[in-house]
Amino acid sequence: NNSGLAFSLNVCIEVARGNYIARMDCDDYSHPKRLEKQLNFLKCHPDIDWCGTNAFLFDENGIWGARKMKPTPSLNDFYKYSPYIHPSVMYRKSVFVNEGGYSESKDTLRCEDYEIFMRLHYRGLHGANIQENLISYRETKETYARRTWSTRVDECRLRYRNYKEMNMMSFKACLAIIRPIVGGLVPRSVIKWKKHRDGKI
Repeated sequence: NNSGLAFSLNVCIEVARGNYIARMDCDDYSHPKRLEKQLNFLKCHPDIDWCGTNAFLFDENGIWGARKMKPTPSLNDFYKYSPYIHPSVMYRKSVFVNEGGYSESKDTLRCEDYEIFMRLHYRGLHGANIQENLISYRETKETYARRTWSTRVDECRLRYRNYKEMNMMSFKACLAIIRPIVGGLVPRSVIKWKKHRDGKI
């Protein structure tokens, strides 16, 4: 049975024996030096609990762009989006031992990364993004069709719950809460055009 991404990740985390855990999706590609560079980064920055990277973007026609992430995100960055590329991240395993794993709640379906990164920031942990393209991240026309209205509504609920619990409610938060719904009203062709424009090398 398919028990979902969060459940599968938590099982893998539980059986992992190393001190570091790296994420990866089966349809993406890692730079040959990615793990080495992330491991060295975490060893040199003991105050950082996990690190992601920038990424090349590719589809069936090859690399078409790149995504640059903020070097040192903060909790306020979550008003807009998750400031980490999930499959690029390497964690210290102690993060999960001390703070718990991915939420398996229905409300976090397709936004497991947003929930865990926001929760960790709120609890005082710190992440960073290495300013190199160390993965190639698949983003195709099917990417824009994955999110159903049900998952968009669930993301709105998640944002509302988190902002409220973390004392982040404001006008800015209200705009962020409805962002997934507004995004669903925009034609996919427009979203794809904007992503290609923003990610163009």
